[in-house]
Amino acid sequence: MSRPLALIAEDDLVARGRICGLVHAAGLQPLAVGDGQAAWRQLGASRPAVLITDLQMPRLSGRALVRRVRADAALAELPILVVTSETSPAARIELLEMGVDDYLSKPVDADELRVRLKGLVRRGRLVLELQEVRAERDEAWRRLQRKKAELERLTFGLLNALERANTVFASDRTRFDRLASYARLLGRLSGCDELLVEQLGAYAGLHDVGNVGIRPELLRRPGELTDEERLELQDHTLIGGEFLNAVGLPRVAVNIARAHHERWDGQGYPHRLTGEDIPLEARIVAAVDAFDHLRWRRSHKPSFRDPYVGVVMNQLSGQQLDPALVALLLENQDEIDRLEGRFVVDPDGEEFEAADWAALEAATEGGSPT
Repeated sequence: MSRPLALIAEDDLVARGRICGLVHAAGLQPLAVGDGQAAWRQLGASRPAVLITDLQMPRLSGRALVRRVRADAALAELPILVVTSETSPAARIELLEMGVDDYLSKPVDADELRVRLKGLVRRGRLVLELQEVRAERDEAWRRLQRKKAELERLTFGLLNALERANTVFASDRTRFDRLASYARLLGRLSGCDELLVEQLGAYAGLHDVGNVGIRPELLRRPGELTDEERLELQDHTLIGGEFLNAVGLPRVAVNIARAHHERWDGQGYPHRLTGEDIPLEARIVAAVDAFDHLRWRRSHKPSFRDPYVGVVMNQLSGQQLDPALVALLLENQDEIDRLEGRFVVDPDGEEFEAADWAALEAATEGGSPT
């Protein structure tokens, strides 16, 4: 492992040689010059871990060297150690005001020099790392700004793609608005902050965006699926999550697409998450998605009207769905009824009669109405 470089500016040959030896013994690689001007040139050619300088030197004094270094943007954070015979309080205050990090009196004590250098090198390394982090942050911010307009365009395109994918269900034309309204309501009822509430409304409709990567004939099929087809259909969660992540949408959107088929009891997919390990936004969308499936007619399900919605949702509570969220939905059905007043009921919708209870049980077999 290479040693950190220490640039030494000292005009006295004997003192220079001694400091070089002490610096080497302290674990650094010494690079010595005889005056401030030579040190300044060397700083333009290499970046040392620390600058050690005398004050009284020909051509360019130590004071002038320190001022130049501190005035240079690229070198302003370079650790500086002054080795001097000037020990008065006024001299020490002057050095600190110039921006010197530390100072030692001549003759230099080896142990004291080692300890001071260790601290200065560590500080310098941390400063460089911080500068790199800031540079990366600034570049990331610039990339984010460049993507902002593009992201808005992509988001609208994404919504259109999802709408096209979901038009396999004829009665789905108001589904995005319904899910957005339900998700915002349930987010507020469950205590989410306003940012998350707005994100729920914006991204709930994207939960099945991965359907764009699934064969349309598989999405339209009303009957039982083979094990292979079921696994293929389940891939829409991973496809959707990767898609939303790739276009730069927030983590909330990605979590909704990826985890809305996870189950409270851990029997869901794609990662078999359990309980509160499932992101809250995904649990909320899963609950309102199931609720919406039961209240609104779909091409592959009958329309389950009250009181059967509550019966089925209670069956799913604690198995497929977060029980606390189910309770909030069922306790606030009057509010949901008011929200639904904005949507046109499918004229072909069918009331679910008591005689159809066997169909309800079959449709919800395994704990999922979807």
